[in-house]
Amino acid sequence: MKTVKDIYFAGYSAFEKGNYEKAAKLARKCLRIAKQDSYWYSGALGLCCWTANFTGDHTSVEQYAHVLLAVKTGDQKAWFDAVASFNLGLTHRKNRRLDEANIAFSNAAQCYSTFLKQGNHPTDWTLIIRLFFSIAMFAMDRDKKHFVNLLDRISQFQDTSEVVKNVKQTIKIYLRHSSGEDVKKDAIKIVQMGVSRTFLAYILLDV
Repeated sequence: MKTVKDIYFAGYSAFEKGNYEKAAKLARKCLRIAKQDSYWYSGALGLCCWTANFTGDHTSVEQYAHVLLAVKTGDQKAWFDAVASFNLGLTHRKNRRLDEANIAFSNAAQCYSTFLKQGNHPTDWTLIIRLFFSIAMFAMDRDKKHFVNLLDRISQFQDTSEVVKNVKQTIKIYLRHSSGEDVKKDAIKIVQMGVSRTFLAYILLDV
């Protein structure tokens, strides 16, 4: 019998492959069987936000995000609040509610920063948190400095893990995007090669 964890990761895998219907179905299954104060319940809510954003179901994004913001998940609270706020930013931006989008991205950046300061994160997770912080900041003011700083930080790493490579590729796409280049096709290409589509949602869901 599959555990909640198994179901969640199967759903997330389906999402990354672009099978949003399957991902949403598995995420909802997690919500039915997971404890409401568990990581997997909040993770499933986050997955529901992502799948709804990628299918253009903006009403559901807002509904799931607000439920996620209300859930208490201990020391993971800041991370999941960031996921909810980031997804609200994406959906508000898509609907041209730009003031609300900026507020949501600002909230996301603050939550990513808070989560980062909690410390004790593995190197790969620290990079992912810093990447999302940089994207949220860029979404607010189009300032690429956080991407530049993160790329400089990565260049000092001896580590060449898959996450390091994927974050580096993602930053390079955003730097090109910040210069006005149309990078959506290249963003799709690196997602097909294994980079998380959550990393590139800001570009992939561009209006």
